[in-house]
Amino acid sequence: MDTDTDLIRRIVREEMLNIFGRCAVTLAQANQPAPPAEPVSPATPVTAPSGDATKDGMSADLAPQAILYTYDDVRQAVMSYQDRHGEKQAKALLKLHGATYIKELRREDYAKIMAECAA
Repeated sequence: MDTDTDLIRRIVREEMLNIFGRCAVTLAQANQPAPPAEPVSPATPVTAPSGDATKDGMSADLAPQAILYTYDDVRQAVMSYQDRHGEKQAKALLKLHGATYIKELRREDYAKIMAECAA
């Protein structure tokens, strides 16, 4: 006949085995190689629409450097700028574009910020 202690031990053992089994399944799933991701193409330049074009071939409504940048591109550029010029200069750059944090920057300002960070 099982005593209360033996019964509790058996229940705890079964629960622990159940938990360890779930952990093993989770670890096995986590260690499986990820499916190949689609190749990420670098930002591509925006082409001028057909119609009125200036002498350099760009439409009058597009900026000279109308290139699409991602948030991560801008974040890396601003962080690199901060490393080179210091935190005060980086904050001043953000403030110039009406932002306190990188995430507050407007997408249409990304090209300007990238150019300023490269200078």
